Amino acid sequence: MRHVATASCVIVLLSTLLVGAELFVMVAPGVRLFVRDEGRGAPVVVLHGGPGLDSNYLADDLVPLAARRRVVFFDQRGAGRSSLANGVTAETLVEDLEALRRHFRIDRLTLLGHSWGAGLAALYAMTHPARVERLVLVGSMPVQARWLSVFSTNLRDRLSTAEQARLDEADAAWETASGAAGQIERCRAYWAILQKAYYANPAAASRSRGNLCAPPGAGLASGRRVNGSVWASLGEFDWRPRLASVRAPTLLVHGDRDPIPLDAAREWRAAIPSSRLLVVPDAGHMPYVEQPQLFFAAVQTFLDGNWPADAR
Repeated sequence: MRHVATASCVIVLLSTLLVGAELFVMVAPGVRLFVRDEGRGAPVVVLHGGPGLDSNYLADDLVPLAARRRVVFFDQRGAGRSSLANGVTAETLVEDLEALRRHFRIDRLTLLGHSWGAGLAALYAMTHPARVERLVLVGSMPVQARWLSVFSTNLRDRLSTAEQARLDEADAAWETASGAAGQIERCRAYWAILQKAYYANPAAASRSRGNLCAPPGAGLASGRRVNGSVWASLGEFDWRPRLASVRAPTLLVHGDRDPIPLDAAREWRAAIPSSRLLVVPDAGHMPYVEQPQLFFAAVQTFLDGNWPADAR
């Protein structure tokens, strides 16, 4: 896959004492991240995809995890309601996650990453292996850059020729849109075409409670810039050798109809020593939407310290 709100420092500090709250956390000079903190219990930090999307597209769909856990969602730097930014790199986002860990005084993180967020979780685990308890990687981005073009091709192949043309027009219009309202309007036009390509059953997209184009519109423009700068910072990456350093138990959850091929998911399994792959039938890139009963049962089993029965 390819605003700073007005809150005083006093509100920021007081909000961090609350669970079930929306708050801002300062992670670097002049940079603060929007955080949504749900539930109680052992914490799970959720990393959204993109780069440059925000937590609005998946948070409401993953809230069932908060029935038994404390679930911390946040918008990565340059996206959503977090500080707008230029020149963001993958390393920057890893540093932000470490600052967030220190802020909440969590000794070892349990991370659930979706799509690009799975990549960010892995980068964090490779950089700070002693600070990771468990990893849940859902619809993971590839471990090698060579798969990205396959992913893009698979998405477009799920659209008709007419839809592909409309998508290109919507993308160009979004690039030139000005103002918050214009950004939101163009974003909605773009995702109205592309979103269905992420699902095994295109109609399932309507079951998601997420919002890919949530206000503020300025965050959407910043997120598109972040997308380009983060991918550029990664270059022609191949993480397979480094992933051998990840010792945390890792559950890989991948839909059998995900536009990211299963062979790419199997590379994660081969590279991370203590990992298992759960293939979700009749599911695309959002298995938590298309097969929620299977997804949440498996993830809760893993978070409780056990491997799901069908994870291989």
